Amino acid sequence: MRLLSGSWFSDVPWLHVYVGFSLTIEAFEQYLSLRQWRRYNSSSKPPALLNPRMSQESYASVTAYNTDKIKLSMVSSLVESGLSVLSTLFFFGPFCWRLAGHWAGDGEFVRPLAFMGIQRLVSECISTPFQVYSDFCVEEKHGFNKKTAALFIKDKLLGLGLTAAIGAPILCAVNWLIKWGGENFHFWLWGFSVLTTFGMIVIYPNFIAPLFNKFKVLEDRELRSKIDALAEQLNFPLCEVYEMDGSKRSSHSNAYFYGFWRWKRIVIFDTLLHLPHDQILAILGHELGHWQMNHFMQRLLLVFMNLFVTFYLYGKVMNNDHLYKCFGYGADAKSPIIGLMLLANVLAPVNTVLSVFSTLLSRKHEFQADAFACRLHYGEQLKEALCTVHTENKSTLDPDPWYSWWHYSHPPLLERLAAIDSILLRDGKKERSKGGENNSSRLEELDGEDSRARGSSQNSERATRRAKLAAEDE
Repeated sequence: MRLLSGSWFSDVPWLHVYVGFSLTIEAFEQYLSLRQWRRYNSSSKPPALLNPRMSQESYASVTAYNTDKIKLSMVSSLVESGLSVLSTLFFFGPFCWRLAGHWAGDGEFVRPLAFMGIQRLVSECISTPFQVYSDFCVEEKHGFNKKTAALFIKDKLLGLGLTAAIGAPILCAVNWLIKWGGENFHFWLWGFSVLTTFGMIVIYPNFIAPLFNKFKVLEDRELRSKIDALAEQLNFPLCEVYEMDGSKRSSHSNAYFYGFWRWKRIVIFDTLLHLPHDQILAILGHELGHWQMNHFMQRLLLVFMNLFVTFYLYGKVMNNDHLYKCFGYGADAKSPIIGLMLLANVLAPVNTVLSVFSTLLSRKHEFQADAFACRLHYGEQLKEALCTVHTENKSTLDPDPWYSWWHYSHPPLLERLAAIDSILLRDGKKERSKGGENNSSRLEELDGEDSRARGSSQNSERATRRAKLAAEDE
């Protein structure tokens, strides 16, 4: 780690490095989006694997929806990235810091909070118009949006209020721990981050999510009994199954579980409950596969490792005048909040690589969870459920490989169907092979019986049974 504290670090024009990297990534993003757009218009017929399940009209609707989404994504990404680069080049961040000092004074905690508040409000002003267009134009045009303008505003205000109520104490604690912890502050800050993460995992589903959606105990007792049986089969410590009013905002569907140790809960969107029970169980089997293989904890461990390294590196550059000067900050701006933001700029290339790795790991976990559902004998049902959910959600069915590799945390539908088919075929061969071995063994037993009871009137019956077994073995 001496690299960051070496003299070379103070010779690098970090502003230009960050801007150059940001422009390169944005150009690459636009190129991938263009490839995806072309992919949507390359065929007017559904892939052969989906022919029995999807009409040409449905496929055209899926294509139109995703084309509208990719257009909006390209424009919003270009605008937001362009404004981000311009704000960096023209030192908008230092301007916000001075403005925060003018409004809030030089308080150790108040000024950083005012600075973050200004940054958040500016970010909301940029992103909100695109969110409005997405919800009330694109989503509504294609039959998904259920929000009213009042609900949209309520969600925005509630989100900002929660960010302030939760974020402010956390930022103050981070600021205090860095100053109090001395040279080893990164250990204390990391420990605080771990505790905060687990705390939010508990707080969010129990106290925050109910502010946005209603959760009620699943009323379908037959489905509940089947879910209980599945949980008991896997020793999953299920406490309750909830139905969530996802239809309040959108027609999209999902299911998930949450909770620690022996207090697990399953949540099913009401937009998913129209599926046959065996398909819902297949989806839950997939979700429980994530639990069985500890996928969540694996990913959380990687996040914690990344946080520790980041905090350690911050300790090496927190007093580096060159880093602050590169981005236009003066000597009075050596706040931990600003220092961590600037370090994130320096580490942007590394974090991009880690993001790609995280995406690939997530895709691997999805394949493993699908395989787990197949081992529960829900392979065919999972295929049908995936096709239904993807069709109803109008999800991209066959994306461009490069775009998928960069963006998709879940494998595309066709890849998942092919993987499930491969598992079912392999398991089918194993069953046939096992059955053949059993039949061959039984044939040998019958031959032994024939030799001991030759001439008996039972021989004709045994011969008939032997012929049937031989036919099955073939």
